[in-house]
Amino acid sequence: MLNKALRKQTIDTLYAMRVFIRHLHEQLDELGAKSRISSKTTLYRGQAMANHEFEELQTNR
Repeated sequence: MLNKALRKQTIDTLYAMRVFIRHLHEQLDELGAKSRISSKTTLYRGQAMANHEFEELQTNR
């Protein structure tokens, strides 16, 4: 429901969920602060590619 409201920018729904959104933000901020203190985090991003491009990458290793 939140995802749909964010995609469509439905102001009424977002306003009704403001308390939940704020609480979620606070929790994410707290978790982020804890993880920055404890260790480094490596993130990877997925990317689509054609089979021939993938095979070319494998042969050029």
